[in-house]
Amino acid sequence: MKAASVQKKARHFQGLPIREARGDILVKPTQFDIDKATPHDPENCVYAIAVKRMLQTKRVFVYTHIAYVESLDDQGVQIMERYMVRNSAKHAMDHYDKTGEMVPAGFVLHKPPPSYTLDAKARYGKKWVKANRDLVLEYAKRNYEKRKKQRKAPVARQLNGTWRDGTGCVRFLGTREGIIKTKKG
Repeated sequence: MKAASVQKKARHFQGLPIREARGDILVKPTQFDIDKATPHDPENCVYAIAVKRMLQTKRVFVYTHIAYVESLDDQGVQIMERYMVRNSAKHAMDHYDKTGEMVPAGFVLHKPPPSYTLDAKARYGKKWVKANRDLVLEYAKRNYEKRKKQRKAPVARQLNGTWRDGTGCVRFLGTREGIIKTKKG
């Protein structure tokens, strides 16, 4: 039996290729980072500013669960490395976004475990859809029938001497001769 070839999908973020992180990063925000930060901004939050300062990079995006850090690969090509943000850092970010207060304490950007990589998530999604194909099709059919019932029947309305019912068909009133006379005169 022939083995199925798995083609790796090229993923990009902000125009740069994404690579899963290969190690953890310990980040230590200072009071300067906290003062300079903007709440609710993934590019200018406390953690993003601290990572930019520590790694001397220009682009860092820290979201609730994932962080992207600009870096160079082995050949010197710019890439975005993808890190996981764990619960302690999430709670601190939420607290800062709500109150604007943060204590200068360290946190770790973790490399994603194998089950949380983008390729693993894509494989899991394909397996789930394949295993639940009948469920997915039934759901789509049910929603189609539900939307079909909710559609309003076309209402006929008079517009410039013609009747339109919303179906794309124009119905003229009167005889052909009467319609031609009204157009010309």
